[in-house]
Amino acid sequence: MDIARRRAAALTRPLPGLRAALVVAALVVAAACSDGLRPTLVDGRPASPTAAPTVATDPGPEPPAVPTAAADAVPGAAPAAEPAPPASDEARTASTAAAPMDPVEASPAATDVAATQAPPAATSPSPEPEATQPEATEPPPQTEEAQPEEASPAPEETQPPQPEEPQPDTAQPEATDALPIHDEPIEVHEPAVSGSGDEPSENTPAVPRLGGATTAATGPSDAELVAALDALAARAPAGGCLVVRRAGETVFSANADALLIPASLQKLLLAEAALEILGAGYTFSTVALADAPLNGGVLDGDLYLVGGGDPLLSTPDFVTMLAAHNSAGTPLADLAANLVAAGLTRMTGGVVAVADRYDTLTAVPTWPARFATQRVAGSLSAVSVNQGLRAPPGLLTSFGLAPQPAPALSAAAIFDDLLEARSVRIPAVPRVAESGGDYRDRAVLASLESAPLAANLHWLLAESDNTLAEMLLKEIGLVANGAGTSAAGARAVHAALAPRIAGLAVPADGSGLSPQNRLSCSQVADSLDLGGPDGLVAANLGVAGRSGTMENRFRTSPARDLVRAKTGSLNGVASLAGFAEAPGGEVFNFTVILNSGTDWIDRDAALRFFADLLAILVTVTGG
Repeated sequence: MDIARRRAAALTRPLPGLRAALVVAALVVAAACSDGLRPTLVDGRPASPTAAPTVATDPGPEPPAVPTAAADAVPGAAPAAEPAPPASDEARTASTAAAPMDPVEASPAATDVAATQAPPAATSPSPEPEATQPEATEPPPQTEEAQPEEASPAPEETQPPQPEEPQPDTAQPEATDALPIHDEPIEVHEPAVSGSGDEPSENTPAVPRLGGATTAATGPSDAELVAALDALAARAPAGGCLVVRRAGETVFSANADALLIPASLQKLLLAEAALEILGAGYTFSTVALADAPLNGGVLDGDLYLVGGGDPLLSTPDFVTMLAAHNSAGTPLADLAANLVAAGLTRMTGGVVAVADRYDTLTAVPTWPARFATQRVAGSLSAVSVNQGLRAPPGLLTSFGLAPQPAPALSAAAIFDDLLEARSVRIPAVPRVAESGGDYRDRAVLASLESAPLAANLHWLLAESDNTLAEMLLKEIGLVANGAGTSAAGARAVHAALAPRIAGLAVPADGSGLSPQNRLSCSQVADSLDLGGPDGLVAANLGVAGRSGTMENRFRTSPARDLVRAKTGSLNGVASLAGFAEAPGGEVFNFTVILNSGTDWIDRDAALRFFADLLAILVTVTGG
């Protein structure tokens, strides 16, 4: 209104009498109308309706498939070109952050964190941010392609870019019949459609009843324990298998050799194979290379961020989140700091991510197509940050986060921002190198080592992280078979364990998300016996009522603190395996796998069944 009156006064100064009054009145009315059209402000910002992010759901059953005996290699598919995404949430904010986020506590669900909007301090253009989108619907596998330098235009000189900070993408996948806490997203139902590419119903595994199919030790001292377990098996909520051992000897078994879908119990075998093939002290290296050494603080050309397959390369907030879950992220910020400490002040090129260590598939070929929209894991890449996830600031968990469509490009953008936050001038946009480049003669400017493998077994097993499992499988394939692929890793896992686990099939993946995996209770028990109750695998299982996916289970049970176990859940599947401390200090090795034979299982009944099993093992005296 004040501006309108000043304009009216200027216009009417030379006009006499009534004419001036009419002009003033007209302009005042126009200004009032203009005021009425101004947007409503909320906290100083224009209010605008925003649609909540959607999670694709697929209503209807999709039965699992039985792998063939010749499945010695994970089947692949023609890679699809992967779109180049904007930089991750961290990349968009790293150059403007004055200090790292405060440490946060662990929580079983992702938390929305409001981002503070600020103009960018970066001196080089980065991929343009965009609003949060619903998940892409194209099926995996996906591939990431190198992006040409000119793909991201520089901002106009006349007006600096003012990107709006995107809201954290923390919508959770819809779960069906979920336990109070589950170790991986429950598969969303979808209808069986002919020619859909998913597993045909005739390949559903035969699921035997638990009741009446038991065998047990004959020692009289175990009579009470065996009777209790036999009665429990008779009231199982679904078919399946159950094995209980003590000191390597079977105390009780039901359908011990039935091959069933194990869900995340598959991670137990992956962990044992990783310890044998890679070793507990195995580390991953991320290296910064250049065409020539620094010259007076100037890098002439591009800076190559060469990925070494580090599955937990992280921004500061992600490092904090992992630490709250007893795991050790690799701080990418340290690599940026090392370069600055070496004298880097500016470069004539840009940051280029090199992701040649593994294949270009960012998902697992044996996963159902619907997993592309269900946030079951991050995008897989030899150079990825925050597990290839769109991680918001101040996150408490990685569960339910959306994958980055182009993880290597996102990693380059994040590293670009970390350098610019340390006043390094970078004129070119971040990009991904063409595959097949030779970097052996490049100058090494700095390198970054991960924590040893043993330090992150808790994230793999207790927290049941799917992305870490699949990244380890590719690294196992590279080390054992010379190829950084899921198929090569699966063959290596089989070769390492088959001599000690009878009848073991080649796994379909590392995480257990594939419904094509098959394990028996005897095979899982054999795997647990490899390291035993004092081994690294046992030490990194969730503790009943205390940690990991067992934290919110059995809190009021007699099993609290006395059981370490790995959980598993998929549509139609509930499983549990680990070690239980019995009266007198005995330790039982137990495995139970429940399969309904359909896409639905009564999870509340399964949880009660597991609670009763553990109560028997920790209270009933055996031999």
